[in-house]
Amino acid sequence: MLKEKLNKKILSIASIVLLIGVISVSAFSYFNNNSNNNESDHSDSDEGFHLHAGFLVYKDGELVDFSGEDYMQIATCNTPGYKPTTIKEKVHLHDNVGIVTHVHSEDVSWSNLFESLEYHITPSEITAAFVNNQPVENILDLKPSNNDSIIIVIGELEDLDSITEQSVPVEFIEEIASRVESCGI
Repeated sequence: MLKEKLNKKILSIASIVLLIGVISVSAFSYFNNNSNNNESDHSDSDEGFHLHAGFLVYKDGELVDFSGEDYMQIATCNTPGYKPTTIKEKVHLHDNVGIVTHVHSEDVSWSNLFESLEYHITPSEITAAFVNNQPVENILDLKPSNNDSIIIVIGELEDLDSITEQSVPVEFIEEIASRVESCGI
């Protein structure tokens, strides 16, 4: 009889401990998932945002070369939890590829890329601009989209048609995006 009472008490205590454990795990899971959902609802959270776009700039008929070390982002940006804070972290170039930009923020415009590169372009000096071979106005205010290819013409240009045929191919942008050394996905 005493043994039976003792077994019932042990069983009751074990049930209570198990119930407390289940409630604790459920509460932790609920609050952890809720906090992650709240973070993703914020538009200023750029964690995980990553796209690539091609760009060419012609100044007085010559292609501007952005492949030099001075234009490159050296630090890696493909680490888990990467959150860009500066303009150079939000939009930049890698691996001496001067015609594909890496974008890590939804609020980046093309003007931000040139700001990051410390290459000054004003809207008044742009002769023509194209996105995916379509003429556009106010290119510097537009936001890059994944696999876009833009062309900006500054100053004199004799053969505008031949320039638009030179846009960065989507296949090349995708190949650069697939690299994992610095900033690939």
